[in-house]
Amino acid sequence: MPRQLWYITKYFVPEDENSAGSRGWQLVKHLDQTRYQTIVFTSDANMFLYREPSQDAKSEETKNGIQLVFLRTLKYQSARSFRRILGWLHFELELFLTPKQSYPRPDIILVSSLSIFTIVNGLYFKWRYKCPLLFEIRDIWPLTLVEEDGFSRFHPAILAMAWLEKLGYLGADRIIGTMPNLVEHVTKVTGKNLPVSCLPMGVSNLQTSERTPISQVFRAKYFSPDKMSVVYAGTIGITNALDAFFDAARLCSQIEDIEFIVVGDGDLKEKYMKMTSDLHNVRFAPRVPKNQVQAVLESADVLYFSTFYSEVWRYGQSLNKLTDYMLSGKPIIGSYSGYPSMINEADCGLFVEAENPQALFEAFVFMLEMPIAERTEMGQRGPEWLLENRPYSKLAESFSDLLDEATDKYKSSEHA
Repeated sequence: MPRQLWYITKYFVPEDENSAGSRGWQLVKHLDQTRYQTIVFTSDANMFLYREPSQDAKSEETKNGIQLVFLRTLKYQSARSFRRILGWLHFELELFLTPKQSYPRPDIILVSSLSIFTIVNGLYFKWRYKCPLLFEIRDIWPLTLVEEDGFSRFHPAILAMAWLEKLGYLGADRIIGTMPNLVEHVTKVTGKNLPVSCLPMGVSNLQTSERTPISQVFRAKYFSPDKMSVVYAGTIGITNALDAFFDAARLCSQIEDIEFIVVGDGDLKEKYMKMTSDLHNVRFAPRVPKNQVQAVLESADVLYFSTFYSEVWRYGQSLNKLTDYMLSGKPIIGSYSGYPSMINEADCGLFVEAENPQALFEAFVFMLEMPIAERTEMGQRGPEWLLENRPYSKLAESFSDLLDEATDKYKSSEHA
């Protein structure tokens, strides 16, 4: 008889005609249903969730054998709004108050951040149903708020979140993180050697199959056939750390064989367009639909991503952007000072010091001077490594093993 998994997260997107589905969906979708049956408790307030609004307190559907329970919670427009925080708390209240008698009793519970507040319900459910609890960390809170949003470590809200974080680590039977060096952070927070596993972001079948070409007009307008094109594709905002990219592009302005193309939209796009208006080697292209992103990336010669200096990166990264980048088969340059993974493991690009335009300039010149055949070979190592190591079908096997281990260990401790 299959075991019952309760997967609880504020943000969850099932697969549909608009989306390949979130990471959580891909993991539970690929679980062997003869071993685990899954109920997902989530919120209907999610900008990536395409659903008709419901006036009911909850709505349910079953997809691919997975029971989805959407709780109606407070909506918000901006990720930085106070309503978002209220929405987190509203979700916890609705989750707590929702009658559970009609659902199969859980054999194991997984709580996935964000929101970190969900660990409170997770710990309560663990006590109530006498079953093991897995605590999954996709963003390290409140450290991210301190490092990237400038909050004081002694702000009352930060202290409260830090207490919750530590409580969750200590109360969970296993901690799962998308970042490869999370164990160092957990040890630092708790002072204990707790069971921590990395279960990173992966690649879905739809990511590899749904590709729509860009028009020849788009290609001719933004790409020059006789130059090495360096492409950044994504949001153009304050968290994307693009200043070094444009500073390095200015340093490259006397090199005729390099061009820089920024594809996307964001709050800082107009600012950067004005700042680089005198540069002939920088172009800004509009955002393209998700199913055309791969076509844009494949039109590039080199891809670029960046982060700020932050203690958060000390514990590693597992960015969706890198998955898309690596699938394209193009070499990648990352302005990143943190725990290295993916690019170095696949040997499909370079890391340079974050926020260092000179180091970035030298990396661009290095790529330009590299023989095209070598550059092509470097890029091709990306999808080869990714498809071997990160398909969600393979990650789901590791996920299932973690569920088995936690459940068996919990049962054996009960009978000890």
